[in-house]
Amino acid sequence: MAKNNITATAILVVSFVFILITVLLSFVLNVKSVKLPAVVQAEKINVPAQTDGYVDEIMISINQTVQANETILELENPQLELKISSLKEEKKYLEHLVNSAVNGEKLSLELNLINEELLRQENALEKISAEIRELEENLKIYSEFYKTSEKEFDSFRKLYGKNKISVSEYHKKSAEFMQAKNRYDSLSNGLA
Repeated sequence: MAKNNITATAILVVSFVFILITVLLSFVLNVKSVKLPAVVQAEKINVPAQTDGYVDEIMISINQTVQANETILELENPQLELKISSLKEEKKYLEHLVNSAVNGEKLSLELNLINEELLRQENALEKISAEIRELEENLKIYSEFYKTSEKEFDSFRKLYGKNKISVSEYHKKSAEFMQAKNRYDSLSNGLA
């Protein structure tokens, strides 16, 4: 009788853990792309990639004005999707073991491993989300710097056309503008 109570308790605990895993997997699977707002600050910035993945969609074009809370781009991480697919397969396997109630200790151990992997994946997703926010913020910042540099260059071009500045001043400002343009183009193309 005591063995039946222990078995029934183990099945109940395992069922509860599977329900918890199902809820966690549902949350992780529903988050394939992230749209996050960013704050614009004018300064030069270089934005290196902090994680593997690819830009799924760039929502703005060069020189486009952006508003607060506007989504600039969407990033996806195929490795994370593969891990989630693998976890789904493991979940199916564990559900089969629960239904057959073969070995409660084995189920408990495997459930602990799955829970640990789910926690690692959630942490990875949080890290990627933070990196996406940082990338979007840096892109907005550099966009503003590029626009300012372009306006300054246009002003110098007009002054040069009116012979108000020297050739060397014009060439210096032209070189600064081309450097800003190349950095912005590199940043925009690097995220693509």
